[in-house]
Order: sequence, then C-alpha cells, then structure tokens
Amino acid sequence: MTDKKPNEHENLVLIQDGCAYPKNPPWNPIVTKITSFMVFIFFLAGLYGTFKVGFFVFLIWTIAFGVKLYVIRYIVCARCPYYGENCSCFYGKMTAKLFKKQENKSMKLGLWLDMFIWSFIFLYPLYYYLKLDMDLYAMFWCFIYFVMFGCLSVFACSTCPFEFCPQGFIGRIVGKIIGLRK
Repeated sequence: MTDKKPNEHENLVLIQDGCAYPKNPPWNPIVTKITSFMVFIFFLAGLYGTFKVGFFVFLIWTIAFGVKLYVIRYIVCARCPYYGENCSCFYGKMTAKLFKKQENKSMKLGLWLDMFIWSFIFLYPLYYYLKLDMDLYAMFWCFIYFVMFGCLSVFACSTCPFEFCPQGFIGRIVGKIIGLRK
C-alpha cells in the first residue's frame, strides 16, 4: 500500500478572474438566511425613511436598490462560480431564476460597481435625514446599516474565497481577527 498524497488542487476549480475556488460554496446555508434577513430589514428601513422624506427621494432610492438587485446581479452573480447555489446572501439562487450563467466573464468590475451602489444606497437618504432634522432616524439608519454590514462581514465576507472583491476586503480582515481565516 502506498501513501499517495492528495493533490491539494483536486478540490479547487480554476474558474474565473485567475483565482481557484473550492467546488462547493464555503457558506453554511444559515449564513444565507441571516444575511438575507439583514438586507431585508435594511431595505424596509430605507423604504420607510425615503418615503417619509418625499416621493422623489423614495423613487431615486428605490431605483438604486432595483439596480442593485437586478443589474448588479447580472454583472456579478451570473458570472459567479457559485451561480444558483446558496451563497453569502439570497442573490445566488435569485439570479439563477433571472439570468442564465455567463461563463468566462469577469465579475471584478461588477463587484466594484456593487460597492459603489451600496454606498449610494446608504449615503443618499442619510443626507436627507440629516438635512430634514430626522436625526433620530439618521442614527437608526446608520445603526441598521452597520449591523447589516457587520453581519455580511462576519458571516459572509470572512469566509468568501474571492480575494479580489473590494467589499470583502474588510470581511477578510474581520475573518482573520476572529479566526475564520488564516
């Protein structure tokens, strides 16, 4: 009987953007539920707050969130190696119902655009909350955003294999601090 060392690359698939990924998603299905719940709470808080500010702000914010849920999913999730599977949020399964998989296309630009859209979705209404003396709601809005961002960082980004993701940069640091990453 010979001791054959397993090839460490057998469990990796070189799929996209020059990086190797595990064949199976690294996220526990409970992570999808936790992060999706937090995104949903953030969305409801945004709907309520922007509606209180005024219809135009509500409309712009809702369109931006729609871009995040539709356009950005097309240029990120439809290109992801974990397309159609449980991922760090509900987007993976949702995207498979909206778009066919885009093989051999980079998701790097989409991840940068996703980061920009998240920033806009957070900062755009915050400006109006502060301008209209909705200080208590502004604090609530910041709290909800940072709780959501914290959940995504700890539960999703800290174990995500996409080293090139700008949003995951903080999550990877958090993951190293709490011992989820080496």
